Amino acid sequence: MLEAVREVGRLATEHASGSFLENLCLEIEEEQGGRRQHVVVIDFSTSKNHLKITPKEITPGVTEREYLWVGNADGSSSPQWYLTTNNLTFLVSQTLPNLLEVLPEGSKLAQNVQKVLDLYFFDTGVKDGAENRYRYILNLEMLPGYKGSKLLDLIKENPKGKNLAQAVAKEFSKWIKEQTGLSEKEIALYTVYFDGQKGVDYREYQEKVEAAKVFDIFAGEEGVCHACGNFGPITSDTTKLKFKYYITDKIGYASNHDKKNFYKNYSLCPDCYKKLLIAESFIQNKFNNRLGNLNLFIIPGFLFPVNLKKQQFQKWMDFTNNSFNNLKGYSEIAGYEEMVSDYFENRNIYNQLIFNFLFYQKNKAEFKVLKLIKDIPPSRILKILQLFQKVNEVYKKHFNQLLPELSLNLNRIYYQIPQQKGKTSVEYRKFLDLLESIFTGHPVEKSFIIRQHIELFKIFAFTKEGFNVNPGSEKYKEIELAKACLRANLLNLFLQELEILPKEVDAVELELDLKAEDLEYIREMGYTPQQAALFLLGVLVGEIASAQHQSNLNKAILNKLTYQGMSLRRIITFANEVHHKLFQYKKLNPSTEKIYNSMKKLLDREIPRWSLSDQENVFYLLSGYSYLTGKILSRAKNEKLEVEGM
Repeated sequence: MLEAVREVGRLATEHASGSFLENLCLEIEEEQGGRRQHVVVIDFSTSKNHLKITPKEITPGVTEREYLWVGNADGSSSPQWYLTTNNLTFLVSQTLPNLLEVLPEGSKLAQNVQKVLDLYFFDTGVKDGAENRYRYILNLEMLPGYKGSKLLDLIKENPKGKNLAQAVAKEFSKWIKEQTGLSEKEIALYTVYFDGQKGVDYREYQEKVEAAKVFDIFAGEEGVCHACGNFGPITSDTTKLKFKYYITDKIGYASNHDKKNFYKNYSLCPDCYKKLLIAESFIQNKFNNRLGNLNLFIIPGFLFPVNLKKQQFQKWMDFTNNSFNNLKGYSEIAGYEEMVSDYFENRNIYNQLIFNFLFYQKNKAEFKVLKLIKDIPPSRILKILQLFQKVNEVYKKHFNQLLPELSLNLNRIYYQIPQQKGKTSVEYRKFLDLLESIFTGHPVEKSFIIRQHIELFKIFAFTKEGFNVNPGSEKYKEIELAKACLRANLLNLFLQELEILPKEVDAVELELDLKAEDLEYIREMGYTPQQAALFLLGVLVGEIASAQHQSNLNKAILNKLTYQGMSLRRIITFANEVHHKLFQYKKLNPSTEKIYNSMKKLLDREIPRWSLSDQENVFYLLSGYSYLTGKILSRAKNEKLEVEGM
């Protein structure tokens, strides 16, 4: 992945405008949670006690460069001194004192910072250890029209410096809202001015930021760069990089188990280091994506170095994002066909292109890699898209009006794999392992897939909370269960077409006395005789459930299903109960009798060689129930549309 990221950095550098620092800037969203975002300018006068607050609306692609938003200082415990930040606690405490420490003595900016500290900040006198960074605190009583808590009271209530800084920031935030009408959730960034001039525009400030990002970590060591192979100054310090390329913090991985020898394992020259920094910002700005509740970066790479003209560079970016967004279901068939056409027109470039998908969690300054799926060619993306279209066409034929709720894409697959929520939960691994198989072609165990389906059905059947899946209303749980089961069958079909889930070798070949559409569905889904027997039994369960619903009764027949699994013996008994219920609810008619007879024919023939597990028995039984329910729902929607169109 290192080479792919470095190549992104090279291309971004070639086609980017602006300075090195501007190309490290992180884009900010114009809106978050439906709220327009702003940057708040905190303008200190250095000649008199006068502080001015000015809010400005965020313009993505412009604001971050204007105020040099490169993130906060690297590392969760690092001293914070950047003048543009998303953390108000930093600005009311450590930012200016720490900045004064790194600036050249006597520089214009250093003089202004000292004046602001003298005029607006209170010295608590604390000098020991980590608490020293909270020694200077913004004196809230210097704020024009401030009516909140007094600083001395806050100091008494918060003996620890960090807690004091947070309390002062909270009061400052209230004052900002009084002055501007903006809540914390409407403010993305804060930046410091001195006498009407942007702090980030001072040359000495920019030099120090650039040095902190790159040059301070090169301490005179020379050697061969592991990225480009050139000899010269090198570093093995990767603390400024967000992505983790190699293990450089565990002594067991160092040469001769000596931390001084990490450079022998992994080292970079200044040029490659800069390219990686630019690439990481570029990827965060341009290739940041989301799948379900998971964050990911799409990291494109090339098998061989390429030279792209400006138009090709833009097409490369668009193709990279569109490739993944199409898989998520963000386009109709026209968008898919346009993408395929574009691929074939630019085959010379795209045949060299590969994708890496880096899934991650970010908690404050901590960046945790969940999974890296690497070296995926565009041809694999196209194959997955084609198979999504192919299997969705099956459901378009049978459940046309439900297709928007049933059609398969990566987002839908995410919600088909139940994952318990919680900070310590690692259940995302189940989905990411399946996703990796989809992209790489590694086989998937059928027992794993069936187990996920059954767990999903339990969420809807018992309206279980605390998962990535919303069970919905208790009133409609049977309907939502049926839709989930239909999607599960479509997922199975897709995985079989992708040849990572084994296809059934003995699909139904018997002549069954069924409606043509029912028989066609059984064969299109590739059911074996055993699976088809359970499917038909499930269809009859659906008939009974429908009759119970029409009689204003709960669908009690579904309560007889055991989601942990049903043995063959229990299935045989249940089949007899179903026949009795059909008679009881006056559902025995020529159509249901044909279904029952076909089911019995298959069941009796297969009993001696039954091979399905107890959970598979439940799955295929529910598949039949969901099929009939889906037909009823689709037909009802169609009739409604016809009435509205009259």
